[in-house]
Amino acid sequence: MSTEVLKPKSKKKYNLDDFLDIVECLKSPKGFLWDRLQTHASIRLNMVEEAYEIIEAIDTLSISKLKEELGDMLLQIAFHCSIENKKENFCFNDVVDGICRKTIAYHPHIFKGTIYENEENDTKEFLEEPFSRLRFSQKNSLIEKVENISKVLPELIRATKIQDGAAKGGYGVFSIEEGLEEAFKRLKYVETLIDIGDSENYYKEIGNLIFAITNIARLLSVDPENALYDSCERFKRKFLLAIEKKNKV
Repeated sequence: MSTEVLKPKSKKKYNLDDFLDIVECLKSPKGFLWDRLQTHASIRLNMVEEAYEIIEAIDTLSISKLKEELGDMLLQIAFHCSIENKKENFCFNDVVDGICRKTIAYHPHIFKGTIYENEENDTKEFLEEPFSRLRFSQKNSLIEKVENISKVLPELIRATKIQDGAAKGGYGVFSIEEGLEEAFKRLKYVETLIDIGDSENYYKEIGNLIFAITNIARLLSVDPENALYDSCERFKRKFLLAIEKKNKV
């Protein structure tokens, strides 16, 4: 029996099955060489790039761009699934199945007593536990949550997530007053290092200072990533205006 992947036919409107067929066609022996050679590692940064392009589309209120970039992200997901499908580890539908089960398990107050509860899988076991206990009350679960915070997140986002997780475990800074005191202490220490010329510790203490400021943002319910983004935009506009005025002189 032939295992050759057939080329998808031209259609007025494609669906998810068509999309997956197109991906498999590209990665088949008669597909595109570049696509066949890709690994998880070789395209890992593509995922980050697509995520930022989605964010940019949201920030610029471009609905058409958002639709396009979400498609690009879906292509990245399909590629990673295709790589593992070739190894017979999992396929795209397995990923969909997994997120369905996870979503149902995390929302027992919504799905308890529905047809989803009656499936022969681990979902029912999850649904029988109180939602708060499922996600937050177990100490080991909290430790695992902090340990598993992605190291490739933008650092201000990562710092906030780590601080949030630590605070839920009773560790860290819990008031604005504590946050300000810690930040001023870190700033004063950086000033001392500069005064004595201790350049070896600049890197570490600047990091500690930024971390302390992130704590203040968290306690004030300010998103530090977005706040810094807006500050960069304001500075850029002022700079460009200053250059424009200078050129007119």
